[in-house]
Amino acid sequence: MYKKIKIQFLIKRIFDLVFASLFLIIFLPIIILISLLILISGHGPIFYASVRVGRHRYCFKTYKFRTMRYDSDLIGIVPVDSLNKDYRITPLGRFLRKTSLDEIPLLFNVIRGEMSLVGPRSQFLTIENYLTKEQKEILFSIRPGITGFSQIQRLKKSIDFTDMIKYDIWYINNWSFILDIKIIFMTFFVSLKGKGAY
Repeated sequence: MYKKIKIQFLIKRIFDLVFASLFLIIFLPIIILISLLILISGHGPIFYASVRVGRHRYCFKTYKFRTMRYDSDLIGIVPVDSLNKDYRITPLGRFLRKTSLDEIPLLFNVIRGEMSLVGPRSQFLTIENYLTKEQKEILFSIRPGITGFSQIQRLKKSIDFTDMIKYDIWYINNWSFILDIKIIFMTFFVSLKGKGAY
């Protein structure tokens, strides 16, 4: 049984490496274009970095295209209008979030072995304060994913933290190569419809 699981994880890792590399080559023109647009749209870095916790509680930095004003940390939490728009988000950033293009740099995290194409949602360090011992053992047993079952469910309907953890655990307990393929196609379909994070 252990040997079978080990082979499955090896196949998943090879799949991640091959397709993350392929996606980076395909998206290279888009990466260059987005980087230039961020540079000419205002001050600040191209990428936004945040520390997340992954497999075996290993901490690492994730990188996304910057979608907020460079001084958003100084502004802090701001009121939103009737359309629920955060004024810290730039017009370009709003488009990147809706199409999930801001997450393209996460492919580098996949190649480095810190993330997977599909997996449970990557979490901040503070999540451990809200998890049971059993939940920690399950959630930190595999690499977090750029997309995943809980992310797809969140785009379909409003879910809370408890539901998100429940969906992530369901994915881990029911993982299969076919399930990963289904989630990738569902993510692609949702992104085309512009239903990414707002």
